[in-house]
Amino acid sequence: MASTDSRFDIAVIGTGLSQSIAAAALARSGHKVLHIDSNAYYGSRTACLTLQELLEWAKNAQAVSSTPPGVFSSVSFAFYPFEGGEAEDPAQAALVKSRQYALSLTPTLVPSTGPLIDALVASGVSQYSEFRLLDVLGAVDPSVSNDLDARSPINVVPSSKEDIFKDKTLSLISKRKLMKMLQYALGDFEETSEWEGYRERPALDLLTGQFGIEDRIARAIVFSIAGSPSGSELAQTLFPRLRRYMRSSGRYGASPFLIGNYGGLGELAQGFCRACAVGGGTYILGRNISSITRTALSPAAEPGIETTYYSLTIDGLDEPLFAQTILAPSRQMKTEQSSNSCSFLRAIVILSRPIHEHQSLAPSDDNSDTAQNVDTVYVSFPPHSFGPQSLSSPVSCVIAGNGTMSCPHGQSILYVISPISEELAGAATNAAQLLRPYIDYFTKGTGSIPPIFELFFIEAGDTSESVDRLLQQANLEKFIGIDDAPPRTANVTEIGDYCATQGTDAFWRASKMLITGASGDEAASLLPSRMWPEREVAEDDEMFQ
Repeated sequence: MASTDSRFDIAVIGTGLSQSIAAAALARSGHKVLHIDSNAYYGSRTACLTLQELLEWAKNAQAVSSTPPGVFSSVSFAFYPFEGGEAEDPAQAALVKSRQYALSLTPTLVPSTGPLIDALVASGVSQYSEFRLLDVLGAVDPSVSNDLDARSPINVVPSSKEDIFKDKTLSLISKRKLMKMLQYALGDFEETSEWEGYRERPALDLLTGQFGIEDRIARAIVFSIAGSPSGSELAQTLFPRLRRYMRSSGRYGASPFLIGNYGGLGELAQGFCRACAVGGGTYILGRNISSITRTALSPAAEPGIETTYYSLTIDGLDEPLFAQTILAPSRQMKTEQSSNSCSFLRAIVILSRPIHEHQSLAPSDDNSDTAQNVDTVYVSFPPHSFGPQSLSSPVSCVIAGNGTMSCPHGQSILYVISPISEELAGAATNAAQLLRPYIDYFTKGTGSIPPIFELFFIEAGDTSESVDRLLQQANLEKFIGIDDAPPRTANVTEIGDYCATQGTDAFWRASKMLITGASGDEAASLLPSRMWPEREVAEDDEMFQ
């Protein structure tokens, strides 16, 4: 007979942010939680790693991606000599400070209002989470120049009334038109008489046509503030998101977005895992599940009554562990590509100097806000920014400096992300080749910042791990699926809230499934009244109120 110590109400597979939120809430609700990850670190696909860990991750991804289908493919990396390196070998020089880096596999910006902030506050994980306000929300206008020695500047995108009034690059007429659009977007536009005629129009056309906003500003709003994944979204899709972001401005400062310290989502995932452990959760990292089988166990107090459990055999453990329910990424149960999934081109670049030293952000009389204290930047490139042969999808760049505790003093981290368009899907795609022009914008030519390290890869929209087959073979009846892959509409401003929504949904489905011996109204009465038990607000939570 299995001991009670080896029995759990639920086994959660993967420590991604979605799973970690669900695990923490289930443990807080009194359930016995087993949380397993084959990786030796927290975060799964949303992890933040030291430079040494990232290098090991890249080498492993190269080996795995050589046998398709893999989650990560087209993986390549390189080190470069840099001023101040403490060793002749570029890799050794960079790795000397490996632990001073917190490099995110899924970089993101967090809207100042939304499901993720709500979960951080309600759970208390905000007490050991740190953020800073985004300094610059910008866009590149490719119509100016794509020559590296006379590159298009990063135009600061006005995201509030204050920004519009302060912007010296806008004419008085442009400011009035922007204010009119802003007032409309901030209001309850669904209730206006005009909305019925607006809602099914492309949002970009609506901004330039109906509101008379010049094209470069309209494109900056669509791609930088609203985070459009294509630029072709209808107003009924883009305007609600634009309103939510613009209403976030002023909650913690002028920007609607926050950027997490110590790597972002991976640090938050670890915070929720800590909350789960405090609630009694058991953690096993760095070990693979070798088999999952269905079995029946009897409670010690009622030996004649059998309950269905799933037996998990874990590498390195002498005895199996048992769980009544399993929560894991839903794509592990699918054999076909989900219509909601999307693959992403990604790059992680360590820059040898702070981003404020880049020519495109140099302080000027026309834009005094881009001063030398700039440490965090978000920049969008519209489709075909470097000519018709360049990417037809928008490209997002997140830049984090030493102020985010993610790199050594005097350096910065550049993240580049772009969804793979339909014409590239299924083709032999080289991430380094496709993203090179966007990296060169920051690292080549006059006033640029040389790189120390570059990593390129493609992240597939489906999970493909050895545990996939185990879950299918186990023929699970009590299974909670959770989506850990980036959805087609996801960009860097949406992923955190998407994970929080997934985690919340998984918690409630698991809570219902774990109720045994009751149905109907009786079962409903046994559900927790809220996801997170009430608690006193700590001083550390005050910034989130």
